Amino acid sequence: MDGVELRQYLQQSVRKLKACTTLDELRGSFVGVIFPLGLQQFAYTKFTENDISFDKSVHTYAEGWIELYRREGFAQIDPVLALAKKETDPFFWSADQLTQNGNFVEFFQQAGKYGLAWGVTTRLKTSAKTGTLVTCTAAYSSQPAAGLSVDQLVACCRMLSEAFHQSALVIGANKGISLRPREKEVLELSALGMSGTEIALIIGVSPIYVAEISRNLIQKFGVRNKLAALWRANELKLVDH
Repeated sequence: MDGVELRQYLQQSVRKLKACTTLDELRGSFVGVIFPLGLQQFAYTKFTENDISFDKSVHTYAEGWIELYRREGFAQIDPVLALAKKETDPFFWSADQLTQNGNFVEFFQQAGKYGLAWGVTTRLKTSAKTGTLVTCTAAYSSQPAAGLSVDQLVACCRMLSEAFHQSALVIGANKGISLRPREKEVLELSALGMSGTEIALIIGVSPIYVAEISRNLIQKFGVRNKLAALWRANELKLVDH
């Protein structure tokens, strides 16, 4: 894909993911949008320091792999999970890369039987209470799709993973995502170009409190920063234009 094709693909894919209304629809749509990148599987999971919560995940992994992962305690040695705990940015990984020093060979021999040879992992923002959400993509083929650099692949996966996460948050909310009055105030004043300190002065609270509201909004919408939170609130028609 050239630059124009890649931009159009991403715009269409993000719109498709955000239009999903059920997790089953979202699961199928995500498989469809990552396929042009050379990827066929994914897992959207929560993890703690010592485990991965497959019971609360959305994934397309074979049940045999999940059973093996649990039975063998792979969460304790999984090198991709270990990297995800350290990295705040999405990253590319491959079995060849992670077994160069002789470690994890047996792990990837088992994973390879289920088509987990390489992929991109995106660590998503979430609350500390529920653990960190991770989206993993993996493929049977040995290389990314033709015409894409690794950096382009990682950038695409990050955007698609965040769109998946944002849609999943809306689907998972009983009555949809809503804003408390203070959250709406902060977003609407941010839309005017005001800083956190200025917003605090206007609504009569401390800058620390405004910063806390901003962090909560980022987690609530599943985005990377306050500007993206404002954009997402507009998409969901939660703030006045």
